[in-house]
Amino acid sequence: MVKKMSYILIAGLVMVFSLTGCFSSDPTYTLEVDVDGQGEVKYPSGPFNPATVVDLEVIPEQGWDFSYWGGPDRNAVAVLDQEDGLYSIKMDKDKEITAVFEEFQDPVYLTIDVEGQGSVHPDG
Repeated sequence: MVKKMSYILIAGLVMVFSLTGCFSSDPTYTLEVDVDGQGEVKYPSGPFNPATVVDLEVIPEQGWDFSYWGGPDRNAVAVLDQEDGLYSIKMDKDKEITAVFEEFQDPVYLTIDVEGQGSVHPDG
């Protein structure tokens, strides 16, 4: 009799936990963001529920520019406002991306002085 009561009690507890969400079967996903170069990416911490759209903000250090997204899930990143460094990624699995920053290069100017007869044209 005690054994039967134990099974009924366990079955009741499983039902209560299932109904209250303690045994949630909904998956959650993680987002790993790496940085290559000098800068940072701001985004909320996870884990994330399915179909969550995560906003990303890239912030280059002084003297650096954000160049592109790398990593296995780079094609999942959507541009919201490239000029302001705003992007997003929809979570439908665990994802890994890399923000690639490149050092800003000052422009190089070339001065050409012509001696004698002739001319120089920039288009060739």
